[in-house]
Amino acid sequence: MKKPQPKSFLSTIQKMSLAPVEMTGTISNVIAFSVTSDSNVVTVSMVVEDSHTVVNIFWGDKSDLNGPQTIDLRKERMVSDGSSNPNSLRVQHAYEINSLRRFILVEIIDSEGNSTWKTAVIDLHPRYKLVVYPVQLEIHGHPETDFEENSEFDIVINVFFRDETYYSKAWQPSVKTFFNLTSQYPAIYTLEGSEFSLELLYEDYPPQIRTYVKEKDNKIKTFFKWLKDTFTHEFDSSNTVDIEYDGGPFHPRKFTGYKEIKFSQYQQDTSMYLVFRTEINLIVPLDPAQNAVLAPLP
Repeated sequence: MKKPQPKSFLSTIQKMSLAPVEMTGTISNVIAFSVTSDSNVVTVSMVVEDSHTVVNIFWGDKSDLNGPQTIDLRKERMVSDGSSNPNSLRVQHAYEINSLRRFILVEIIDSEGNSTWKTAVIDLHPRYKLVVYPVQLEIHGHPETDFEENSEFDIVINVFFRDETYYSKAWQPSVKTFFNLTSQYPAIYTLEGSEFSLELLYEDYPPQIRTYVKEKDNKIKTFFKWLKDTFTHEFDSSNTVDIEYDGGPFHPRKFTGYKEIKFSQYQQDTSMYLVFRTEINLIVPLDPAQNAVLAPLP
């Protein structure tokens, strides 16, 4: 005998539209019904009558290929310990972010076999948490003269989000950049207090990052610059890098999970980078497992 296949979401819709079932008797009413969403999670809340026995939920995604999510209210009532109301249901479902509009179909069946149907169309607004760990200045050389072991910098990082200044900090570090062996490079300096986090929606414009890095002159180096400028006429005194990025990399459309992004800050014939170690993760606000079906007593 051929094994019967579970009903799919599509076949159920076709059956409803092409072969409506004639109902007999009195259909039990659903006392309350609502569908809400937060990030990628949809919550179906309902209060049914004692005569209702089964709830079938078609979520409108590939999970329907295995049939609807079925809640046997008779079993729920049997295992209820009194701390929750078996007629008050709160059922959640987390969607993959491949379609932002979802159609939900709910069938509530009573003890006579009669069905009540509820539908909802939900637009998802996925929320993400962006975390930037302490930013590092990575220096691949010695921008100072050989008389100095350390290099002094002015560094500013500004973050703009939703047309506001979200974050703004400055540093003036002195970093040892002179090493005898090239294998000891790069010199790495961590900008203390440079970490930040924010929550953004999938439809948000990416955060914008502006960085300013200037390697400051010392008296010895300034003298040699003057000599070079005076006698060769080839010296370019510009040593300021002020680069504005459109923030494009920092968005879930570009990546999720962990990623290291380097912004070049080339100065004084020395390669430098501001290294942003960042992570973007989807916020999935599911209830604890024990509250997934039975709602607390009102």
